[in-house]
Amino acid sequence: MTLTRCRRCRQPILHDARCCPHCAVARPSRKRRRTLVLAGLLALAAALALGRLASGPPAPVPTIRPAEANVTTIPKTVPAGPLRRPPRAGDGAPE
Repeated sequence: MTLTRCRRCRQPILHDARCCPHCAVARPSRKRRRTLVLAGLLALAAALALGRLASGPPAPVPTIRPAEANVTTIPKTVPAGPLRRPPRAGDGAPE
C-alpha cells in the first residue's frame, strides 16, 4: 500500500483512495500514469510530424509519354474476310 498526498489538503492518503478522509475531496490522488501516457502520445505525434516535415516534399513520380515509351506497335495483318486454309492435296479438290 503506497501512500501519497492529497491534492487539496496535502495529508498522507492511500494512492488508490476514492476520497480523502481528511477533507473529503473526490479522487484526491493525481493520476500520473494518464499524464505520462498523454505526454508520450503527444511526443510521438510531434516526432512524426517533424520527421515528415524534415523529409521534404515527396519525390515526383516520373511519367512516360507515349512518344518516349519503348513500345513497338504490331500492325494488323488479319485479312478482312473469314480465315480459310489453302486446300491440300487429296482433299477432294480438283487438280
